[in-house]
Amino acid sequence: MVERNEALRNLNSNIDYIKKHNELANDAEFCRVTGVSKATLSSVRKGERIPMIYPFFEQVCAYSSLTVDTLLNRLLEEESEEEDERMQYEQDLQKCVGVYGVYYNNTSSLKGRESKSDAEALKYAVLLIYRENGEYGCLADFGLSKEEQEERYKYCFKTNSQGKILRKPNFKTDFVNKYMYDKLYFGTIRLNDRSIVIELEASQDIVTMMLRKYAGTSSVYHGGLAAAVSYSKGVESVPVLQVIGISRALISDSAEVISSKLYLTYPSIKCIEEDEKELLEMIQKITDGNAFPEAESGVPAFGGRKDQMRLYLHEAMTRAINRTVQRNLCRCFRISHLDNNDWYHYAISFEEG
Repeated sequence: MVERNEALRNLNSNIDYIKKHNELANDAEFCRVTGVSKATLSSVRKGERIPMIYPFFEQVCAYSSLTVDTLLNRLLEEESEEEDERMQYEQDLQKCVGVYGVYYNNTSSLKGRESKSDAEALKYAVLLIYRENGEYGCLADFGLSKEEQEERYKYCFKTNSQGKILRKPNFKTDFVNKYMYDKLYFGTIRLNDRSIVIELEASQDIVTMMLRKYAGTSSVYHGGLAAAVSYSKGVESVPVLQVIGISRALISDSAEVISSKLYLTYPSIKCIEEDEKELLEMIQKITDGNAFPEAESGVPAFGGRKDQMRLYLHEAMTRAINRTVQRNLCRCFRISHLDNNDWYHYAISFEEG
């Protein structure tokens, strides 16, 4: 049970809730349809007292089908809003359920892509988002050729007696049983205000993907761009830092065309001029013997010891590298928040075609 003042606040809020959901214009109309006296309702509105069970609560409960406990101890408007949000979240997740073609560049983020063209670096994957036992989940099969992607994608569908292609009811289970010897990544899916966040894991490899949240009215999520980050320990099937394209329908264009449509293709990590300048100046100071503050004797405070100099330089380099990686990481993630119409319309054309 709540305290008296809170119970009165709840009661007033719930009276407003009853009025709203029964389209009652004001308190006078509420009194008319429930039989509650205006004087009693006025005392409730002023927070003076909680009325007796009879006749006030008997009349309100008979009209609204609510209990006294509900009227005094719960806030129906807030609960209704939370339920609406939960239902909307469920609907948005349901839109995502399906089979997707994924397209990305298979080059190491720290090596850049100097040795490969966009088309040569392009790799393929299949992503499954499913609902199983009331829970949503996802799995992915990375590092595929175009032919392997097409085979795995098509395996998730069947043709019915009318010749219509439909997704298999148990497409996730069938896929796992068929391709159990692939390195499959399993994980979770969740939504925030602007993005779809997918987290996948396989042995020591963890992949986080952020997709632009689909804001359309369609019952399905058609396609978009994503940013992916992988904490990989010697595993090369997933990019370490990557921008990818995703589409509900397989894209039949050539690797050259698909590569040209990816929003940023592959963002090579580069050290910006300020970081390079800082490192060069540090090296110059060490070379000149002026890297450290001098003692009164004029001898460097660290005594010019090489191990101290190496440590100092190592720390400076680590700071510069961390700043560089963080800048590129944010640059990569940021695109998942943009509405990239070029890729969206490119991907959706295959869905409709």
